Amino acid sequence: MAMVTPVEESLTRSAPRAEEDRPDRGRWVAIAVLAVLTIQFVSVSAWQAWRDSPTVDEPVHMATGLAALREREVRLNIEAPMFPKAVNALPLLVARVSLPLDGMWSHVTELGPDELTGFEWAALTNEFESLHLERGDYQRVVFLGRIMPIVEGALIGLVLFALGSALFGRAAGLLAAALWLTTPLAVGFSHLNGLDLAFTLAVLAACLALERHVRRPTKITLAWLAAACGLVMLVRYTGVLIVGAIAIGLLLAPRPGGSRRAAVTDVAVIVVAAWALVWVGTLVVAPGSGSIPYWTGTVGSGPVTRTASRVVDVIPWPKSYKLGFQFQIAASPLESPAYLMGQSWRGVRWWFWPVTLAVKLPLAALAVAVLGPIAWCRLDRATVRRAATVLLPSLVVLVVFLLPFPKQVGIRYALPVVALLLVVGSPVARWLVASRPRWALVALLLVVQLASFWEAVPHSLAWTAPPFRPGYAVAAESSLDWGQDNWSLIEWMDGRTVFAAPFGGSLEAVHKTPGYRDLLTTEPTDVRGLAAASVTELTTYHRDQLSWLRAYCHIGTIGGSILLYRFEQPPTPEPGPSRPVGRCSGDVSVRTE
Repeated sequence: MAMVTPVEESLTRSAPRAEEDRPDRGRWVAIAVLAVLTIQFVSVSAWQAWRDSPTVDEPVHMATGLAALREREVRLNIEAPMFPKAVNALPLLVARVSLPLDGMWSHVTELGPDELTGFEWAALTNEFESLHLERGDYQRVVFLGRIMPIVEGALIGLVLFALGSALFGRAAGLLAAALWLTTPLAVGFSHLNGLDLAFTLAVLAACLALERHVRRPTKITLAWLAAACGLVMLVRYTGVLIVGAIAIGLLLAPRPGGSRRAAVTDVAVIVVAAWALVWVGTLVVAPGSGSIPYWTGTVGSGPVTRTASRVVDVIPWPKSYKLGFQFQIAASPLESPAYLMGQSWRGVRWWFWPVTLAVKLPLAALAVAVLGPIAWCRLDRATVRRAATVLLPSLVVLVVFLLPFPKQVGIRYALPVVALLLVVGSPVARWLVASRPRWALVALLLVVQLASFWEAVPHSLAWTAPPFRPGYAVAAESSLDWGQDNWSLIEWMDGRTVFAAPFGGSLEAVHKTPGYRDLLTTEPTDVRGLAAASVTELTTYHRDQLSWLRAYCHIGTIGGSILLYRFEQPPTPEPGPSRPVGRCSGDVSVRTE
């Protein structure tokens, strides 16, 4: 029998321990990196949340969400589920923010059916803004309304880490989370009070719960999956599609013995439980429906909208939820103006969403999202099948829904797709860390990603990737200009007379600024001196009316979203090009075409 020396014995004992310690060290390194990136993300988001003016939907969400929490009922606005609006309004409730309930909120119950316009929510929003503008605390109120979206944006990074790690390993999870937490558009929407971040978080949570249940099905994992499905439906009506995708994933998931009976039972449980949670969530937030004077519209003639409306009618939903659902179905065929890459249109262009991703994603994130799936070829069959079961049904459903969607107003509708693509592409991390020479590529990607992140600060929403520059020439609406720079516009207008065409929130504050002149109601030949135009108004919503202005060079921008002009001579009204021309060589705007 061979003799073992003390040295050999110590090496034999220490080797397994070293292998056990290595994963622990890797885990703590990953947690440390994730913590640093999350702190950076939250800090930058909070800074921009304080400085940016409210965007289009934020005043509506703040006023109606806070009113629902205070009065325990839904009234005036049911266009989207009230649950996420109420969650985002929690800091407003805790801070005892004032709400003008003695105006339209109370008056609407006195109106008859023929007196309702369906847009009474606009009056409540105006009263809410006016109240806090007069008190001088509107900036504080807006910041409070943005606290929960910042939390949601950070949580998306954590869920991406958990989901990527569970499917492809810790390196993949860290890559997906790091890319999200350092992408300008993530900060751009995480510091705004909207529904898009909440929906993205709910979709990822549902996929993570599905992964847990597929890997080791128990009653507890099924309960978590049902809760996630209920949450995704409470946040947005299209959550119904995600629940359908989760059901498909359950049916496709491998089962011991190949039996489908357990999968069918699980699908039935999550569908019924999700529907029940819609009732619970709606009643917890606002048990009373109150007066809901909202136009539900007539359903379009298409077979899809007619069928969807009939299905919604058959299912017993809470009143406010059902009316909102029917409104979305009725409004879904309506086409919106769109602008991208110098082209303007109304309705659908199939290339809008993929080109928008190229415009708004940094090189590293885009490369992982587009080329990362190639790394699936190196994965074992079991991993591929489990990942495909968890990720692909939701991703495919969202893409199929988005491509023909006639409201091509910006990247925000595609945020869940972006997040899922980061997970789908995250296995590339295993290839990147497989050899030391590839660490140079990792370092390069990291530098490019962080450079994009900090280049965008403090105008993350308006950032576009090179070579798609300048941003005002290639994008608009929520992909660039959602009204986030109106407070900066007001500061610039101080002491000046300005012909202005703003877009977004705080329009009342802009209109009340001394020296404001309405550019949209002024003939071009009457314009003298300074002018300012929102990119969205210039290229999208009033593109025909302001076509003449696009032919003139601008003397500067505010945040990249508002173009500034100075006219020594009256401009001519002849239409200009489809995209705004560049900056002037001097300080006077001249016609360049």
